[in-house]
Amino acid sequence: PGNSGGPVFNERGKVVGVASAVLRGASNIGYIIPSMVVRLFFDSTRDTDSKCNAAVKTLENPNGFCGVASVGIGKIQSLENTTLRHHLGMEDREGGVRVATVDQLGACFDKSTGKFLVQPGDVLLSINKIPIGEDGTVQLPGRPEERIRFEVIVSSQLPTTPVNVSLLRRGKVVDCTILPKPRRFLCPQIDGFDAASPPLYMIVGGFVFMVLTRPLLIAFQKKKRYGYLRSKFSGESLMEEGRQLVVLSTVLANSINNGYHNLSGLVLRSFNGTNIFSLQHLATLIQNSNDPLFEFRLLIQGSPECVPPSSNHEEENGQNKNNNGVDKYTNNTGSAEEEDEILAIMERDACLKTDPDIRKAHLIASPCSPGINFAWPPPTPSPSTAAADDTGTTE
Repeated sequence: PGNSGGPVFNERGKVVGVASAVLRGASNIGYIIPSMVVRLFFDSTRDTDSKCNAAVKTLENPNGFCGVASVGIGKIQSLENTTLRHHLGMEDREGGVRVATVDQLGACFDKSTGKFLVQPGDVLLSINKIPIGEDGTVQLPGRPEERIRFEVIVSSQLPTTPVNVSLLRRGKVVDCTILPKPRRFLCPQIDGFDAASPPLYMIVGGFVFMVLTRPLLIAFQKKKRYGYLRSKFSGESLMEEGRQLVVLSTVLANSINNGYHNLSGLVLRSFNGTNIFSLQHLATLIQNSNDPLFEFRLLIQGSPECVPPSSNHEEENGQNKNNNGVDKYTNNTGSAEEEDEILAIMERDACLKTDPDIRKAHLIASPCSPGINFAWPPPTPSPSTAAADDTGTTE
């Protein structure tokens, strides 16, 4: 404690990094930012007169952080099994790992051809002519007995530096050059960089909806449901531009949401039958809805106490089972319900009437954060606008 930001030396008196943190409850165990990372940071700010802010570097924000380089390879599979290696044509080769997934918005997607330079099923042989072991590691330079993850080859340089990748695809060696760029995550990782700061939120019926981010998960890390979300979503890559995970963070208790007060840490699946794409999407749907009831369907983690009981009669006749033998339930319209969701219903007019009082009681000035367009209560249309809506024309 007290040394954070200071240099860390090895036994030969060379700087190996910058002190950053200490492990609480342990004796003399600390963490450093490696000198390689520090050097990269300084290299990335040469063109901006050593200026850098936390946000993503763009044309509109030239002083932003360039991020950590990646070629866009997601999950990999080790090739330690002899039969698998033979199946992939690797029996006469050493090392290599099978590519299981690639980032849909990652660097290995070639916009000029509309194709992926690296594809699922490829065997990754080397990067910048450095062989990759069958367990996905490479030899640490200057330390022959130590190995590190192959991603370090790419992340130890700036995103503006191309890398050469060698692959085995259907028995043929394929060489390509990839310009790395930072990975993008479904669950944003850093406040002010890919996660909005302050956090995005909106409130309706006392339900506080937020965008699921890693900082939010850390803030609620003691809650078990958030631990499940962290293990499931924190490392998932972003598949579509603009997609967000909307989560019910908490419920501001009121009579209109009675029975829902213990709900938190649940991902919102749909609103009034429409699957939710982002927080702004949800805000727009709610603001434009004239339905008398608001229906929220929230994902759960398979908790037994959340599964509604079925009658013995149905069980005996097998009428409440799907094709996999999993319990299935029907709503009052006769359609099948999802097995892994919680249903919350509230009256629209009650939300409109009560929401201002709920926010006032919790000292919350606005129904949403800056960056979310959500007028609640919705603005009352003028007579001319109403006439245009009725006739399709204006006077």
